[in-house]
Amino acid sequence: MDNKVTGIMLVWNNLNTLRQSVKRMAKEMKVIVIDNDSKDGTGLWFADHPIENVEYVKLERNFGVSAKNFGIDMCKTPYFFLIDGDSLYVPGTIEEYKKVMDREDCGCVGHCIPETRFKEGIGTSDYNKADKTMTKGDLYTGYKQAWGGYGLFRKCKARFPFDPPFNEPGWGIEDSWYLMEMNELGLKAYFMNTPLYYHEHHSSLKHLKETREKERMAAFEKRWGKWTPDTSYKKI
Repeated sequence: MDNKVTGIMLVWNNLNTLRQSVKRMAKEMKVIVIDNDSKDGTGLWFADHPIENVEYVKLERNFGVSAKNFGIDMCKTPYFFLIDGDSLYVPGTIEEYKKVMDREDCGCVGHCIPETRFKEGIGTSDYNKADKTMTKGDLYTGYKQAWGGYGLFRKCKARFPFDPPFNEPGWGIEDSWYLMEMNELGLKAYFMNTPLYYHEHHSSLKHLKETREKERMAAFEKRWGKWTPDTSYKKI
């Protein structure tokens, strides 16, 4: 059990994946589950299946990505691991990521495979292709984002945006916002091309009629200035 890391899992109708993921995480760290008012029986499952080292918090409504801040504020450890409820934790991840955090003195370390990011997204939707344990990989820097879907973070003053349109269902640009706040503190974001974790790819959001991406982009640019995509990266 790592007493320096708290896992923070944001869930919204992700019961199928989170059941296995939270059990894996609880073997390595304390876990805080922030439930964005799921309607799929998530609360009942946690009530019937108490897990040691897991704290379950049910919110009265869906706060979108802003809900991650509740978990961050509850965190008492120097590091926290952010993971979305539609992603399956790969055992051993935090051990390797923490080595990088300590060596590089950076703000976060997450997962991305640069060659496939824009074709296949982050992680894999093929359960059989996903890694079962963490494997050593290459370290990179680049892209304009932190790695809030699967990444280890240093506890600091940075937060995800909490004003509309971020505090409601949707996705987009929130990781770039967090990166900007980290950069103001002198912290950088790094990523590794391992592990390849199972990811349902926003399965709980696919029925949303509006993702609010344009509204989020406008809010970002009002606060931070013009956003331009940056697909450059380099190996460390």
